[in-house]
Amino acid sequence: MPQFDKLLAAMVSNKADSLVLDDGDLVKVEVGGQLRPLTKTPLAGAQIVALCKEIAKPEAAKSLDEGKPATMSYITNDGAFVVRAMINNGKWHIVAKIDDRAEFKRLTGQFKAMELPPETPAKAQAVVPTVPTPPPTPAPAPAAPPAKPAMATATAPPASVVGISSKSELDLIQQFPGMDEAKEHLDRLLKSMVEKGASDLHLRVTEPPVLRHHGEMERQEGERLGEDQLYR
Repeated sequence: MPQFDKLLAAMVSNKADSLVLDDGDLVKVEVGGQLRPLTKTPLAGAQIVALCKEIAKPEAAKSLDEGKPATMSYITNDGAFVVRAMINNGKWHIVAKIDDRAEFKRLTGQFKAMELPPETPAKAQAVVPTVPTPPPTPAPAPAAPPAKPAMATATAPPASVVGISSKSELDLIQQFPGMDEAKEHLDRLLKSMVEKGASDLHLRVTEPPVLRHHGEMERQEGERLGEDQLYR
């Protein structure tokens, strides 16, 4: 599956009006006239072009290579889209939206088979007769240790770069109600952790956060987090 399909699917699932990719910026969706981040890592111009070329026809791909504007029509199981790419102030700017006319044809089954996204055929493999050998008997799996209560610990996340190969995943942000409130709450806790010189921040559902300060665990009363805030 092209990586661009995942961005389009996230656009549809968030009921967004458009998908916006800008050189050097986070991938964003436009919802109700406001842009919201969809990824955690900015994309460079070369990555954006590579993403677009995954879905571009030869003529559009040539325009992208030459740095010229290109318009691409693209159909997935999530919808029929029109993707417009151009260079604005020396940087790539891409906007994808639902193509209303093509979407109507898709939903009413008016597209011909050749217009629909093809399925990836299975690769043919030569069959070489061999003498089957019995597989080794697996050793019994050790008993799993008893589960411990889940606890989240704040640590510095490793630096990451959004990949564009078929083996990589785009670091999409899951949108959910109350996300801004949860983020402000967590930011406040992290700020308090830094101001107090604490080494760890421990979060447990329905219990006050705990800071480790000089080896001592200090409960932060009045700062309880709900399950929906902690595990999003």
